[in-house]
Amino acid sequence: MSISIPPPQQPKRDANGIQYVPKDYVDVAEGQESTFLKLMFDEMNQSVNHAEEPSSAEEIYQSMLTDERAKALASSPSGVGIKNIVLDQLYPQKFRTKEAYEAYQAMTRKNSKPRE
Repeated sequence: MSISIPPPQQPKRDANGIQYVPKDYVDVAEGQESTFLKLMFDEMNQSVNHAEEPSSAEEIYQSMLTDERAKALASSPSGVGIKNIVLDQLYPQKFRTKEAYEAYQAMTRKNSKPRE
């Protein structure tokens, strides 16, 4: 006799997995994923044996290239999944409704008005 366990139900997401999530939260989550990817790429680059020692200009270029690769991968809809994990912690599914999003937008507009 075998017991089948259904897979955990994943919350429904839009194409980017960020429907009704304020941009500030998405930016933080993408930043976290980008930082992780940068660290991972740096470790990968250190494991490569080079024929000769790279110049300082080449090291700067490689560092900038790694930063851009990490940012591009983190901002893509699929990414590596860290963005979604961070968003689930910062902004849980129960808050991802149209009403909550509109209330957040109204609150930020109200708080951003200059005081007289």
